Amino acid sequence: MKLIPKFTKNLDTLKYAIEIIGFDIEKECASRDISIKSRGRLDFRGNSLKKKKFSDNKEACQRFSEILRENNLGGTVSIVWSDARLAEIRANIPFLHDFGMEILTEDWDVWIFGNGWIIEKYHEGELVFFLHPQLPLTHPDSSSNPPSP
Repeated sequence: MKLIPKFTKNLDTLKYAIEIIGFDIEKECASRDISIKSRGRLDFRGNSLKKKKFSDNKEACQRFSEILRENNLGGTVSIVWSDARLAEIRANIPFLHDFGMEILTEDWDVWIFGNGWIIEKYHEGELVFFLHPQLPLTHPDSSSNPPSP
């Protein structure tokens, strides 16, 4: 059984549309024609991407907020941490705005998959925003009420 990210345990799961999901990052990347390099980095192959450097968690959170604000993202997202013991979750965009620091610091690396875009936070000081509008999230949104983590 996977562990629920600590910071999500007492949140309003309905407000943020939070649900625990099964998410295969390798399958999702393959469906988007993205390979996974060594150490889990995604190989975006020079496609439409923006890289932002950071030196600490506070700066990472600021860069993350910039990405969200600059790109006016919507819909739902799937969040995957590098620690395979952590459950993958689906949530809405306000969740990213309200809990960016917690999402980015729950584990060393994190990937956030949206409809036609991905954000990768790499622990050695880099956030990558990859935009590919022709590639929607292949895991459909759930129409049921999300369970409480």
